[in-house]
Amino acid sequence: MGALFAVAPLSGASAATFAFTNGDILLGVHAYGGDGATQNVFFNLGSTTNFRDGITTGTLGNIGGTLDTVFGEGWYGRSNVLFGVFGNLNSQPNAGIGSRAAVNGDPSRTTYFSVPVPTPGDGNSLTINSSDGIGAAGTTFSGVENMVIGLTANPDGSATVTQATQPVQFSNSWSAYNGEGNAPFTTWPIGSVNARFGTGEPVRHADIHRITTTNTGASDLGFAVTPLTSHYINTISISPEGTISVIPEPSTGLLGLFAATLLAFRRNRA
Repeated sequence: MGALFAVAPLSGASAATFAFTNGDILLGVHAYGGDGATQNVFFNLGSTTNFRDGITTGTLGNIGGTLDTVFGEGWYGRSNVLFGVFGNLNSQPNAGIGSRAAVNGDPSRTTYFSVPVPTPGDGNSLTINSSDGIGAAGTTFSGVENMVIGLTANPDGSATVTQATQPVQFSNSWSAYNGEGNAPFTTWPIGSVNARFGTGEPVRHADIHRITTTNTGASDLGFAVTPLTSHYINTISISPEGTISVIPEPSTGLLGLFAATLLAFRRNRA
């Protein structure tokens, strides 16, 4: 019995699994060359609908230590190191055979993605030619989603995949679907999604956009949603120290301030 106790693993010694749920929004960091070119770093930014509704704001975490380890301490100054954001609940059509109903105000195929910008809110709206084009990107991205679920979490909450030791997983990595000069996730416009570091900016920004394929069942955020054309939600930023933050879209912040003011007024009258 003593030998059995000697080899039994301690329950607290097991490594944590990277937390990710389909419908979350994923941050991916990769390199086109140099240190880290055969590795990716991932961070779960949380629910896509929390981004849409202005619930997710402020500092989400710091992955500077992991970025230093994977890409070298000078990663922020490297133009061949990039980050991007993508989120898609499912790739099925919203009508007809195999269709899926809207979930929490997001019709099937609704996609969230990043647009590189120097200043928050500067990103232009993008248009995808067809619902099937959006669905194709969602199908491609599902390979990444399924892959990251099996990764081990780093102490800072990120996860790393390495081609040399995880070749099967790396075949569904961020790098696999975001090659230099290629369309991100097979159908997204070239130049979208991935923002380069090494621009000299004190903080690197990327706007988060949302695109739907239909208005049926869609949360309109207080304005008309045009199917197949993206609209600005908020901005993700990464500092030279690796701090990840979300900057709210201005009208969302004003609505939040109005709600807080109204609540305080009602309490004062009670």
